[in-house]
Amino acid sequence: MDAIPDIINTPVIPASANIFWDDYNEPVQQRPLLVVSTQLNQDSNELTQLTKMLQACKLGAEDYNLITLDEGQKIAWYKLKDTYSPRAVLMLGIMPDTLGMNALLRINEPNHFAGCIFIPTLSITDLETKPDMKRQLWNTALKPVFVDDLYDYQETKQ
Repeated sequence: MDAIPDIINTPVIPASANIFWDDYNEPVQQRPLLVVSTQLNQDSNELTQLTKMLQACKLGAEDYNLITLDEGQKIAWYKLKDTYSPRAVLMLGIMPDTLGMNALLRINEPNHFAGCIFIPTLSITDLETKPDMKRQLWNTALKPVFVDDLYDYQETKQ
């Protein structure tokens, strides 16, 4: 007779996934764009490059919230959405699973998902070393969404 498997104590979801149920209570001002990035080194020009990129999109500091995540850090998208209520999310070096999302998003393109426009791309550091990817990001995502308003971003921004 075969032993009956112990399904009660079988690890189905790893303990590391508990982060998606932890409370996230950051007091914030809601802004139409949420930028989620890998850590930005304050000693380099990464933050300056990000600011220039957003200025080219005609966005000022009052138009976006910035969250930086450490290597391996995760945070639940639904909690970010409840807290920040963004219309668009720019993901710099962040994969969807980092936000607990089970989604396949096209890199450097606007993706409609969960009522938002997601724009996944490389980290600021990687974009600086890959000008073709940076140009593609501008031409296929940033300019159409934020400058040309082909995705009705401006309409919901106000």
